[in-house]
Amino acid sequence: MNLLTFALAAGTLAQTPAGPAPLLATYVDGMYGFIDRTGKVVVEPIYEYASFMIEEMALVSKDEKFGFIDKTGRLAIPATYEDAYDFSEGLAAVFNGEKYGYIDKSGKMVIEPKFDPIADETPCRPFKEGLAAFQDYDKELFGFIDKSGQVAISPKFVWAGDFQEGLAPVEYEIEKYGFIDKSGNVVIRVDDYPFESFSEGLCPVMKGDKYGVIDKTGKFVIEAKYDDIGRFSEGLAWFLLDEKVGFLDKTGKVVIPPTYAWDDEHQSMPVGNFNSGLAWFRKGSGEDAREGYIDKTGKVVIEAKFLVAFDFEHGLAEVFTTDNKQAYINAKGEFIWKAP
Repeated sequence: MNLLTFALAAGTLAQTPAGPAPLLATYVDGMYGFIDRTGKVVVEPIYEYASFMIEEMALVSKDEKFGFIDKTGRLAIPATYEDAYDFSEGLAAVFNGEKYGYIDKSGKMVIEPKFDPIADETPCRPFKEGLAAFQDYDKELFGFIDKSGQVAISPKFVWAGDFQEGLAPVEYEIEKYGFIDKSGNVVIRVDDYPFESFSEGLCPVMKGDKYGVIDKTGKFVIEAKYDDIGRFSEGLAWFLLDEKVGFLDKTGKVVIPPTYAWDDEHQSMPVGNFNSGLAWFRKGSGEDAREGYIDKTGKVVIEAKFLVAFDFEHGLAEVFTTDNKQAYINAKGEFIWKAP
């Protein structure tokens, strides 16, 4: 497995919003293990797959079955499921070979398996703000359930995302997009697919062929004049304009000028989101590209020396070194652990 495959499989540290993850997933010689936040090995690399720890539980796979370890590294829920997803708000979606249901952290099935897989896709999403999107097998439409498994919003959407800050993105009719409230009412309509949810009270959306930023009333607070805009994190969001990327604040003021070039080789943004006061950036292109970290003034605080760098989470970040080894660093750029 290469570094990109690992990153896509395990996610990134920045996906653990509830607090510092007590254990961090590692990848050594094709297998996954875990270290603590000091770099001490807690679980040797014995798993075929591991996600990062969320809500003090981490998804793991052994013999092509899925289970969960707890914060001590113990296999708390045996690897017996055909498929499973990370815990969110105390529940995790699991597949028993026929249907999907939800378990709690003791492994008890609290929402009985009743969701049929559709076109090999997961028919139910993680719980966010007490609700989870699901797809009705017969109607092939999306609705939402509550934590008792009861339908809270009837399936009537072509597609539905997760609730965040009281709103969820939806495709409410074919090629008609917007955001709903928890009653299922479309309260904001937008021109195109909303690639992001609300964050810090704001959300980037398209108007015509340009991106701007709306507030929770649907009002544009940052004019739609950019080629792309990311979500706000720690008060800043990246923007793309004329193949250059910079950062702006919630008023639309450019605080870090657009000096980071779009890289055709990577076909991705050359910067990440701010977490722990730092954001990764890419310098160079193609095989010469290296990544490091800047602060909120745009000052380079960790030089661009990594093949790949990911967002910080509570003072630690995952990186891959030039010899293609996974590692974790602190905010000073010091290694706390590196794969042998």
